[in-house]
Amino acid sequence: KGASRLLRILISESAHLIWAIRCDITINGTIHSAKTIRSRWTTTINKRLQNDRLTARKINRTKTFENLITATWSDTISANGLIPKNWATALEVLVGIIPPRPSTNEETR
Repeated sequence: KGASRLLRILISESAHLIWAIRCDITINGTIHSAKTIRSRWTTTINKRLQNDRLTARKINRTKTFENLITATWSDTISANGLIPKNWATALEVLVGIIPPRPSTNEETR
């Protein structure tokens, strides 16, 4: 159940980002570099992870939902499969996906 939920999240968030970038290109004529797109995608997925954690901590505080969040994100945030107990509702920061750093000579948006 967690893997199919993660797939739905990745597809919908990626499709929305593609749409937003295409609108930006069409309306503003902005050209995005691969690094910028990668950074925006990583930020989008990290925000979704944090939204799930916030929902588990503040809105839907059931063990079932916490287990669903864990099943969805555990392989993504941990390379070795080990994550802290109750990470979905804990307040500390998780270190998982490392966002790419822009080079110093590349123009930032």
